[in-house]
Amino acid sequence: MSRIVQSYHPEVRRTGRTIDELIAGTAFFPGGTGVWRGEKVKGQLPQDFPQSPIMLVAHNFDSVVAYERSKSRGGEVEASFFWKILRECLRESHVPPENCFFTNALMGLQPRSAVGPMPVVQGYEEQCREFLGRQFEIVGPQAVVALGRKARDRVRAAAPSVPWIDVLHPSAREFKPRATRSQLIKEQAARVRLILGSDSHA
Repeated sequence: MSRIVQSYHPEVRRTGRTIDELIAGTAFFPGGTGVWRGEKVKGQLPQDFPQSPIMLVAHNFDSVVAYERSKSRGGEVEASFFWKILRECLRESHVPPENCFFTNALMGLQPRSAVGPMPVVQGYEEQCREFLGRQFEIVGPQAVVALGRKARDRVRAAAPSVPWIDVLHPSAREFKPRATRSQLIKEQAARVRLILGSDSHA
């Protein structure tokens, strides 16, 4: 990451350069290691990286404040609506979180809020696209799931060589109403199950 992505906007803060500097629990890369470390805070790092995992790609990690909060807490899972919905979607998709790699298309931290466009400088987006492609190569996923429209566009541009699909972002407003949440989760999970049994690209 540090070799490929170098052109950061002055307001965009970087995360740690080593595992010890990242969130010590389950969290999306680059804020955390991107592997499942359990539901509790400060979960143990697994001994082995998942083989041919499902790679879930969101747009960007979060804000500086949210990163520091998750780092202090030791994970993202316990206090997050995003993770509540994502875990339910994975459960409905019959995808164990241990068999996933969680990452983002854009590196760095939003200065104020995870919502909205990431501040960019020339070269940044191209470097992030190159690095996302490199992540595809290193991780060797069996399939890629883009979380939300923005992630979908980034994944499409990076052109993974495996089947991929996009689903609603777990924080999308469509998931907020309780009355329709369960059915919507089932619909999104059905899309994931379909791509896992498909040999074609989205």
